[in-house]
Amino acid sequence: MKNIFLLFAIALSFIACNKPKEPEFLRIEEIKLDKLGLSGADIRAMMVFSNPNDFGLTVAGSDLEVIIDGKKAGTVVQSDEIAVKANSEFKVPVIAKIKQEDLFEDALGSLGKAIDIALSKKMKLKIQGKVFIKVFGKKIPVPVDYTDEVNF
Repeated sequence: MKNIFLLFAIALSFIACNKPKEPEFLRIEEIKLDKLGLSGADIRAMMVFSNPNDFGLTVAGSDLEVIIDGKKAGTVVQSDEIAVKANSEFKVPVIAKIKQEDLFEDALGSLGKAIDIALSKKMKLKIQGKVFIKVFGKKIPVPVDYTDEVNF
């Protein structure tokens, strides 16, 4: 019985001494224009991260802003908790809520930009901020800084 307790204590101290490594943001995939109208747009995507730890963790939300063609356009919504396996890449589904009043000054500009995006099927997209990961009950912010010309 002493040996089991000693082995457990050694294992616990080893785990406690290993500081969790911060997951790494890798890329954004599967970007799709979900809804486009005069009031705004919804863009769906998968954010891909890597968990370098020998233990699982949980995605616990985000604080991200969306910038389109150099103008702040909205926020990314991701509030579901997602369990992540140890030593793995994982995807986090997100929805970028774009409000036309944040991106355009008037309805005519909004209509013109919506038509331009619909016809060209591309835009310069930047997403920046943090995704929060929960490890052993503690939230850890993971920085995200993504820029790309996106084709729909």
